[in-house]
Amino acid sequence: MLAETVPARPSSRKSTLNRFGLLCFSVSIMFVSLPAAACTTFIFSYPPANSCIAGLARTGGDHQCKGGEFVWILLNEGGNFYIQDPSATIEINNSWHQDKISVGPDIKRIYAISVDKIGNDFFQEKVDNGDFGAIRKNKLPQNHTMLASLPINTLPSC
Repeated sequence: MLAETVPARPSSRKSTLNRFGLLCFSVSIMFVSLPAAACTTFIFSYPPANSCIAGLARTGGDHQCKGGEFVWILLNEGGNFYIQDPSATIEINNSWHQDKISVGPDIKRIYAISVDKIGNDFFQEKVDNGDFGAIRKNKLPQNHTMLASLPINTLPSC
């Protein structure tokens, strides 16, 4: 038998008295589902680790990503990150590439990072404005994930 409910009294809380005089509260439960990691594997296949690179170069490799990711390649020198335009191309055959990285002197590492839409917009706005200056690690988009990194050598150290 279903209990009938009558309002207990005007209130901001949702409470009622059932016909037996018992106070009842309605409770809302919300479940939040967090997305799983977008890329479970992201590997640099070229250039080989510790290669000597100067000027324009290509990089790429293999991935296990779900699709729809925004992946950017950043170069690191002295704790600063430098955006490489365009963002990495994620292929459906589980490969990825970025065909236009511009490697200057003293770059020590190449990073691949995944960002959400807000992070992608942040990087794209910098590119659109021609702002390729240094970005400190604490100024990278909040919801970024470092997917992989590759040590390299550049002129004048090689």
